[in-house]
Parts: sequence; structure tokens; C-alpha cells
Amino acid sequence: MSTVNFLVYKTANLESTEKELIKLGFVQVTKHSSHDVYFWHLNECIIMIKLDAGFTGFAGLGLVTHQDVINKSGAEYDETSTWHVVNINGLEIYLNTESGIESSITSFYDIINKKRKLVYGPNNFTGLVLNNNSLPTFEIFETIGFKLITGDRYNKLLSSNNFTIMLDKTNSRQQPTLIADTPDIFGNIATLSLAGVPMKEYKQETMLQTLGNFAHRVKGYNCAAEGNQESHTIEKMVLNTPSYMDIIIRQRKHKVTISETTLDYHFDRIK
Repeated sequence: MSTVNFLVYKTANLESTEKELIKLGFVQVTKHSSHDVYFWHLNECIIMIKLDAGFTGFAGLGLVTHQDVINKSGAEYDETSTWHVVNINGLEIYLNTESGIESSITSFYDIINKKRKLVYGPNNFTGLVLNNNSLPTFEIFETIGFKLITGDRYNKLLSSNNFTIMLDKTNSRQQPTLIADTPDIFGNIATLSLAGVPMKEYKQETMLQTLGNFAHRVKGYNCAAEGNQESHTIEKMVLNTPSYMDIIIRQRKHKVTISETTLDYHFDRIK
């Protein structure tokens, strides 16, 4: 099986991307000693940043897996990152073993910052929304350990650590949307607002009725939400930060799966 470990983001403008990441609360932790490849952390959220003169935006995912999975996937060694990479219709999947990651970081990367204390912001990445037609084949994902679940509106690829790739069958997404979990959605919104990060505004006519004591805070912080006081997800979408991708930050209780109802709010599908 494979677990999703980090997000891959490419940029033609490192300075601009660094400013966006700092606004979100990320800190640069390591830099490749010979190439423009960097790892940034926010709690357990990890992003690999790669300089690319011709592209800026979400590029792929990094997975921890077994050597036999890497061999079966057909991934090729990438000298610039020291991971093995398989390209699926433009989506890059970076593969490495636990021991391989330790060896790569120790041998090829310089430590920039050891700061790892818990700060405001999401704790970990838990999902991704892409257009269904962006992935023409699912076989490679099954090879690297994902489970395919088909649905009416979304196909879903589920990793062994419950990271879910939601594949939108309407194929109407303008850019990828990342999903990240936090224990304090309201504190996150306040911090991001002070940093000047743009966020989605929602119409709230129908989403507040069952949330009990949370209702007034959901309304005041202008969140998307589903459920009740004992079982819910409360969410806010960060817009185009970093550039060419959105991030849904969510606080959830007894809600394991990604809510298609709140995705409708995020994507303006509520009539």
C-alpha cells in the first residue's frame, strides 16, 4: 500500500510562491543542495516546491510506498528531487520508500529550518479534487496502492492513509482544489484574514438549520457546512493561494468522507 506524504507544486517565480506560502503559514525546511527543489512544512502538511520556467501550479503528489510498487509502476528516477516519478497525463506521482526518503533528505538536502511546533493552520492534507478526464486510466493508481470507488458525480481514489482524490465527472473544475483538515476552522479563518489571504464567500440560506451551537459561528465566519452539532464538517475555501489552485480547510467531527454537499457550496452548484 501507499500513503500520500506531500503535495508537489511547480513555479516559474520562486519569490512570488514563497510569499504566498508564508501568508498561509508555511515555513521552508529543506533545500536540495544542487537543484531548485525545496520542502515547506505547516504542521504535518508538506509541499515540495520545484522551480519550472514554463509552469506554475499544482503538479502532483508524493507517496511513501514499497520498492516493489515503485518497480511495477514504471517510475523513473528524477535526479533533481531524488524521488522516482511516474507521469499520468501530466499528473506527477513521486514515489519513495521510508528508508529512501531518509537517505535522500540526509544525502542531498540542506536543513534550512527545524521549526516543527504546532501553529495555526491545517494539520494535514486529506484530499484533492480534479476533473475526472484529467486521469484517463486508473490502472496505475491501483498498481501504486489506491482503491477506486465509482460514484454518480465523483469517482474516488482512496490511499491507505485515507487521502481521497475526488474526480469530478462534470469536468468543470478550472483548477485543482486541495483539502486540508484543521481542529480549529474559525481560528484559521481569522489568521488567514489578517494575512490578507482571499477566501470564498457563501450564500447561507439553507446550510445552518441543524448545526446547533455552531450555527452562529458558521454564519459569522461565513463557512460552508453540513451535518449537526454532533456530526459535521465546517469548511472554508482559500482562493488561488498558492496561484492556480484552491484549498478547502475543514474542521470535522464524525465525518470521515469528503462531503459532496459542501463541495456544491464551494463550486457554486447550490441552486
